[in-house]
Amino acid sequence: MQVLVGRSKLKQIIGGTALSLAIAAVWGQTSPRGMRPGNLLRQLAGNEHTGHGCAPDRILGKRPSLSADTHNWQTSFVLLALEGSLDLARKAEAPFAIVEAGQPSLAETTGSGPMMMWISRELIDALAGGVGALKALIEEVERQYTLPMLEAIERLGETT
Repeated sequence: MQVLVGRSKLKQIIGGTALSLAIAAVWGQTSPRGMRPGNLLRQLAGNEHTGHGCAPDRILGKRPSLSADTHNWQTSFVLLALEGSLDLARKAEAPFAIVEAGQPSLAETTGSGPMMMWISRELIDALAGGVGALKALIEEVERQYTLPMLEAIERLGETT
């Protein structure tokens, strides 16, 4: 099989592949996946977790920085070759009339989707710092991802 890649997409493909390889090297037991959902497979504590690594130009017709965190991903984790911050891009596009409240609405799903990582300044610094720094960053991302779920479980346990 031969795949041709033009100059305009080559940088994103290399970035997405490098991101996936770096994280897979730290996680270990992570490999390509040849079926849907996703294109990556992580073995963790005897369980299979599917993931998706990509460098999208658009997600359902929208800029990835605005739609990646609300997209209906069907995998446990998502590795995006996007630079910057998804939160910052989303907030920049929000209308001024939106007022944040302490209580999330029923439509708010932040925190219930897959663990997401993208090319941030922290990731670039960790890559420059070597395997130990990258491992520490990824462990912190995983901790922050699971913390709200663990806190909710603890609160549920306190009420029963």
